[in-house]
This record gives sequence, structure tokens and C-alpha cells, in this order.
Amino acid sequence: MELKEFFGPEGLIANHLPGYEYRLQQLEMAEAISQAFHDSAHLNPDSIYTNRYEHYIYRLCREKTVSFVSQFECLGYDATEGIYYRQGSKKLTTQEDIEILGIDEISIQKGHKDYVLVISDIGNKRVLEVLKDRHKESLDGYFDEMPAEIREKIKKVSIDMILLGYNRISEFAKDL
Repeated sequence: MELKEFFGPEGLIANHLPGYEYRLQQLEMAEAISQAFHDSAHLNPDSIYTNRYEHYIYRLCREKTVSFVSQFECLGYDATEGIYYRQGSKKLTTQEDIEILGIDEISIQKGHKDYVLVISDIGNKRVLEVLKDRHKESLDGYFDEMPAEIREKIKKVSIDMILLGYNRISEFAKDL
């Protein structure tokens, strides 16, 4: 059903609500909202949850069991498991063609020594992951999760000076 059939002068509302006055602005607003939902990177057409919430659930599932996350978030087990696999498959497909990997630390709040690591695909101009801190263990965890076939395609790595002592990067960066 088109929005015009619902909000239009001869639409469902006009036919079922006595005294309804058609206003073009209502139809335009409904169309704008519909378009925003359609275009939004925050919404997932395959799910009733936002991408941000699904990513949160995915990250929890990586640290805990699906059963624990299901109970903790009051979600059904099947819903939690579905989110985990859906988000996991997105991560694999978005990492397939990485040739130049960027690893940069950024400060969350100036003067507080609160840093995160931003992992990016420089060639395709996209952020892949934001790690919660700049510790070697966090970066190791990220690389451990990255499938070998994806890691092998990386040809170059651009790193922050603080990471020069991190030896693992040379394992998969051919031009380092």
C-alpha cells in the first residue's frame, strides 16, 4: 500500500474518520519518514532491532555465551543467536577486500589518557572496528578473529607511532 492511499484525500483515513481533513504536509512528512527509514544505516531491514543494538549484542556474545547474553538482555535465545550470526556474517563480508589496513589510536577525552584503537580499511575509506583500548591484547583479539584468508590479502599497514613495537603486524603485512 502506498502512503497516498492511506493519507490522501481519498485514502483510508479519510474514508474511515469523519471530519478528517487532508493536508499535503501530512503525506509529505510520512513520505520523508518512510524514506529516512529506508535510507538509514542505523536500521536493519532484516531485523526488528537497530544495527547499533545488534552490534552491542554481537560484542557481548563474543565475550560471553549466547545463553548468558540472551538472559542478560531479556531476549530469546534464537533472537540472540540470530543477531550474533547476522552481525558476524556482516563483519566477514565487509572485510573481504582489505588491502591497506589502518590502525590509529585516538583519545576519547583530551587529558584523560582514555584511548581507543580505530581499525580502518584505508583503500575503501571505511572504519572496520573501534577497539575499547589500545592494549596489545585487544589488538591480538581483533587479529585472532580475522580469518586467515582475509588477513592474507592485506598488503600494507599504516600504523600510529605508538604501535611500532607491536611485532604481530609484520606477520601479515607483506610490505612492512
